[in-house]
This record gives sequence, C-alpha cells and structure tokens, in this order.
Amino acid sequence: MDYYTHSMEVAKLLLEATQDPDTILAGLLHDIVEDTSVTLPQIELMYGNEVTSIVDKITHYNTNGYPWKWDNAAAQNILDACSDILVIQVKLADRLHNMRTLFARKPSDQQRIAQETLAFYIPWGTKHHVPQQWLTEMQQICEKILK
Repeated sequence: MDYYTHSMEVAKLLLEATQDPDTILAGLLHDIVEDTSVTLPQIELMYGNEVTSIVDKITHYNTNGYPWKWDNAAAQNILDACSDILVIQVKLADRLHNMRTLFARKPSDQQRIAQETLAFYIPWGTKHHVPQQWLTEMQQICEKILK
C-alpha cells in the first residue's frame, strides 16, 4: 500500500465530520512530522498557523497505539486533557482507519490495540461527540478481535 493512502483515508473520514478545510488538511498531514523530514515550521510556512497547530497537537498526543502503555494513568490523562475538537476528530479518524487495517498486524498487536480502543478512544470520542458511526465501527472491530 502506498504511504499516502492512510492519510487520504483519514481525510475522507474527516469529510464525514467536518467541512473545515484546516481540519481536513491536518488529517492529510497528521503523520508527516513523525514519518518524514518535514518540520512544523515548514508546515506553517506552507499551510498556516491553524493547520500547524492541529498537526503539532496531534504529534504531541500521538501514541499510534505503541509508545504508551494504556494502564499508565498519566498517559491517559495527557490525551484526555485534550479537548480541541479538531485534534480529536483527526485522532479518531486516524484510529478508525488504523482499526480498519488492523488485520495486517500480528494477533497480539491486534488485541492490544483493540483493548486500547475500547478503554480509551471510544469513550473519548463519545465524550467529544465524534460521529457515532465511527464509534460503532470501532466497537464492532474490537469485538471481532477480542471474541
């Protein structure tokens, strides 16, 4: 799969939740700082402060399901403290697309990510009113993995 497919799918999901061009653009760019040599100042120069602010927050709140252990209350509190709906929309669109492609990961990763999604991402999305169909789909994928 091409490297950009994930970002495009995240942006498509965001179109379901918002028509805000900065949020959609941030969805396209959400992994760029971590995965390329592009810097936040470069993003700001090209796309402006609002897009850069969203990408910066996503980068700082990024777990990708890997670096933090979700039994770590401090890690959960960091993400839970984020109430910027634009960041939340991008993070949850990212998580939903990652869940859709979870079959490609080894079973132990699938189970861990499904547990994290049930424990944190679905309640976080519910609290911040992201599209219900996203939460329902994540729930269904988690149930299939954890059955």
